[in-house]
Amino acid sequence: MYDGWDITREIQGGLATNYIRTLNIDEPLMRIMADGTIRHYKTDALGSVIGLADDTGALKTTYAYDPFGSVAISGESSDNPFQFVGRENDGTGLLYERNRYYSFELQRYISEDPIGFAGGDVNFYVRVGNNPVNFTDPLGLYLRDDLIKEIIKHVPSMEKQIVALSKYLNEGALYSILKDLEARELARKAALRQAGRIGLGTVGIILGDLIFPEEVGGDDTKMIEDWLRKREKCK
Repeated sequence: MYDGWDITREIQGGLATNYIRTLNIDEPLMRIMADGTIRHYKTDALGSVIGLADDTGALKTTYAYDPFGSVAISGESSDNPFQFVGRENDGTGLLYERNRYYSFELQRYISEDPIGFAGGDVNFYVRVGNNPVNFTDPLGLYLRDDLIKEIIKHVPSMEKQIVALSKYLNEGALYSILKDLEARELARKAALRQAGRIGLGTVGIILGDLIFPEEVGGDDTKMIEDWLRKREKCK
């Protein structure tokens, strides 16, 4: 079972394992097995699971990784799937990062970046610019910094606000903002193409606040401001 991007329950042989997670993408907190055994996740700065602890805080299973994700496991045997950068290790030697698979052996993706040059690299197979000790790519599309740059391109007048907002949002939320901005831009272009035939007033009624002929992008600014207000309420 999934909640948005993340697994919350697995059922094997009629036995369920439940996962408690944070609101961030790929960030498990706790694993509750069918027999009631609980393990708490310990992670590093990249979100890689480095240990499973019991309720007393004692480490039962530990994980050590090379820079490109190959893992060495010690301690108590565990079928915990979440390992490198918090993603599931299914034992195939491949890491599923939602839009494509990463190969531990090849140290790169096995398919091209579906968004091409928009992913921020001329090599469509490279992962995180070959800098895996500093960056993650949970969507298999963008570096976090590249996501922020793409958002700023749509609303350049709000660069400072977007950078400030990005400190409180994970890659999944940033990607959702970018997709919203891109969808709005496509809608505007379609509306402007139709304006000469059906009249700009009609187009405005159809698309509501998606089109502002005197201030294209006004609704994008409002969307970013709405995100900022929501964050302030959560403080």
